[in-house]
Amino acid sequence: MIVRAYLDWSLNASAAERAEAAGMLAEMFLENDMADGARRDAEAALLLALDDPSPLVRRMLAEKLGASDRAPRALIATLSHDVSDIAAIVIANSPLLADAALVDLLALGDATVQCAVASRLVLSAPVSAALCEVGTIESVLLLIDNPGASIPVFALRRLMARFSSDGG
Repeated sequence: MIVRAYLDWSLNASAAERAEAAGMLAEMFLENDMADGARRDAEAALLLALDDPSPLVRRMLAEKLGASDRAPRALIATLSHDVSDIAAIVIANSPLLADAALVDLLALGDATVQCAVASRLVLSAPVSAALCEVGTIESVLLLIDNPGASIPVFALRRLMARFSSDGG
C-alpha cells in the first residue's frame, strides 16, 4: 500500500516534495512501532526512492538513515556508491559498512570519499593502512588527526615514504 501510494504521488511531485516525503518515510521506517508488513512496504518504498533522478531525494535518505544501524543494508550500500557528496554522508557515519566495504570505497573513491572514511569515529588498523596506501594528502591528514583511528606503524612509515617530497 505504501509503495503504490508513494509511486502514484511521486509522479507529479517536485524534487523538493519527493525529498521531504522520502525523509518522512525514512523517519517512519526507523520507528520501532511499525508492523512488519508496513515496515516491509516502507523499506521497498525507500529502495525505490534510490532511483529518483534528483540528488535531493538521495541526500535526504543519506541524512536520515546514514548513521542508523537499523537502516536497510541495501540502501546504505547503494548510497555509499552515489555521487561523492551524498556517499560521504553515509560513509562517514554508517555503522553498517564493514571494513572490506570501506577499503573498496577507498580504492574507488575520490578525495571526498577518502576524507569521509578518514573522519569516521572509529577506524580499524586495516582501513587506516589502506587509507595510508591510497589516500590523498587531505584524507591522510584527517586520519592522523582522528583520535578514533588505529594506525599501524608500518602504515605511518608508508605515509612518510609517499609524502616525504611534499614538505613533510
